[in-house]
Amino acid sequence: SEISAPDVNIETKSLNPAIALSPMGDLGDVSVKVDMSVLGKAFDSNFMGVQSKANKILFIIDYSASMKGRDKVMRSELSKAIEKLPAVGSVAVIFFSGPSWVAGQDAKELHKKWRGSNSAGWKPIEEFEPVRPKWLPVTPSIKKRLIQATYETPLTFGTVWNNSFDWAFHMNPKPDVIYFMTDGNSNKNYQGLELIKQKKGKTKIYTIGYGAPAGAKEPLELIAAMTGGKSKFVEMDQIKEMEKNIDENKALN
Repeated sequence: SEISAPDVNIETKSLNPAIALSPMGDLGDVSVKVDMSVLGKAFDSNFMGVQSKANKILFIIDYSASMKGRDKVMRSELSKAIEKLPAVGSVAVIFFSGPSWVAGQDAKELHKKWRGSNSAGWKPIEEFEPVRPKWLPVTPSIKKRLIQATYETPLTFGTVWNNSFDWAFHMNPKPDVIYFMTDGNSNKNYQGLELIKQKKGKTKIYTIGYGAPAGAKEPLELIAAMTGGKSKFVEMDQIKEMEKNIDENKALN
């Protein structure tokens, strides 16, 4: 062809690919730009107003019976966080009460295969080997499946989170970020702290005390501080207000 192609110059203006936007020249009246964020394998996530940037995000969420009466907001916020994840990273979701399990499993059936108490801890029975979490690609079908599990999973007895963190730190690779939400109603509030300290690696943990009692705040703050994360506490009056907004939005739709 005698028509020469325009020169295309890719200029990276920042060494941080998560925020770089690279111009590709001017093709006539059309300015073409390429979003370089995917090259950084990093994306923004926001859960309950707590923001992070990571490639591999794990949610560890309290599905204990003590969440009854406040779980509507938890389910709504978790589903929104999952829905907003862009398709450039990986995600995993663990629920816990006494047992721990991967989101999407039958919580009531699994509960029959664990034994223990909040004070003594919970363990799977000898002949049962729980399914461990694996990294999932952030695709529309995966997000749909996780959101369905968020709404359909029932609350069950117990509040023990050390098993969830043990699983988290055995994932390969370890999570970049863990969002950990609990109401903190456990008789063993300092459970798992030593495990987290020993195995955390570079994982940052963002803790969310969800209508948690005063005694639960210190361990949640310690977990966030020792991993370079942040802690947030959502009081019951805030939860009730958020619940009203959910109901009002449903009525409008």
